[in-house]
This record gives sequence, C-alpha cells and structure tokens, in this order.
Amino acid sequence: VYSVTMPETKETRQTYSRQDAESWKDATGMDYQTIIQSVDRPEFRYRLWSIQDNPILYYFYFFNAALKARASTMHSFSAAPISIGSFKD
Repeated sequence: VYSVTMPETKETRQTYSRQDAESWKDATGMDYQTIIQSVDRPEFRYRLWSIQDNPILYYFYFFNAALKARASTMHSFSAAPISIGSFKD
C-alpha cells in the first residue's frame, strides 16, 4: 500500500497502485510512503481472517481472467518462433 499525505488538508490517501501514488506526489509535491501490511505485524493481524482482503475471494472473482491470460501466454510460448516452408533443392 502507498500512502500520500496532502500538505494543505493533512488528508491521507492510500492506494495499491504505485502510479496513483506517483501522480499524487507530483500534484502535491509530497513524497509517498510504502506501507507493508504484513499479518506478522500486530496492527495488520485482522487481515489474516478478513473477508474483504482474502486471496480466495480475489481468485473467485478473477479466475476466468487468470485462465484466459494463462491460455494466451501458453499459446504464445508454444507457438513456433518462425514458420518453415517447404525446402526445394
């Protein structure tokens, strides 16, 4: 998670996207912080059993997209790098 504090309002914005954090930083002139939300840290233990922050739920919603991406990658990986025509002596 990336966190940027707005200088004029002291409002803190958080995002999972580094691009968003960079754009906020450029707009406000403030730097952003990277927050590691490890369940090993006591303040983030709730994530271990969280319903919203759950990898099973994530894969449930994005399973079809993951399968399509995998099939596309495997197809491009297994395709011949060049096409070979018939050889004539």
